[in-house]
Amino acid sequence: QQSLVNKNESVKFTNPSQLKHYHTLLLFQSEAQILASLPHDTNPVLARFISACAAGNGFKSFRELSLETGITLGQTYLLACHLVYWRKGLVIQTLTKYNVYVLKQHLSDIRHASKCDLSFFQAFSSSTMSLAMVLATYFQAPVQLSKLAQELPKSLDVNIIPWLLSHELIEQVFQYVLYIPHESSSFSVPVSQHHGTEYAQMHSLLERLKKFFDGLHHIDEIKLESGVSRENIFKVIEFFDSNVICSFRPMSMSDLVS
Repeated sequence: QQSLVNKNESVKFTNPSQLKHYHTLLLFQSEAQILASLPHDTNPVLARFISACAAGNGFKSFRELSLETGITLGQTYLLACHLVYWRKGLVIQTLTKYNVYVLKQHLSDIRHASKCDLSFFQAFSSSTMSLAMVLATYFQAPVQLSKLAQELPKSLDVNIIPWLLSHELIEQVFQYVLYIPHESSSFSVPVSQHHGTEYAQMHSLLERLKKFFDGLHHIDEIKLESGVSRENIFKVIEFFDSNVICSFRPMSMSDLVS
């Protein structure tokens, strides 16, 4: 079987303290294949965790898997690290409608994708599109999962995302925000000189968010660390758009394990 992950990267996830509740484990093989490869006296807790991960297929976070299986969150991290070390899975950010994906950079060499053609047709035998067509049509530019779900043909669905991730054909990119104050910016004008409540509300939110608008925190991190909703974060970005620069880029493994 082909190697489905950069082993040098995956092995970094061997310390449970590196994982977050919003991460999850994407398995490289079916539940039956993985269980068959493990010793017969495998801990039933591990077997239960593998079963839950297989059913979740990247769409359930470690927190959800913990609640579903009755396994403590800390133990799910430990089990996930074992499976990554054994090359049975890959830690990813849980799949949600907000996630954004794009063609992986190394695919400028299309030969890697062509090696996955047979596996693609085995996994998605009803697809009316080839793997190359799927990648060229939907992933040349960053695309949000919710938009992709609406655009995919009936012969495919969003379950193609876990498959593409495990085969290193696409990668998740994250929106980072950088706030740049200007001397002439309306932000420097006292709130009292502005009429209406909208500016005051946006000003208050910006004060909470500014320390995260450093170009080093992506939207999901900002939401979790600030307690501000995704909707309100984007309202602030739009309101102060002349002072804000947004960019999409992958989050490296070094970012995750820092």
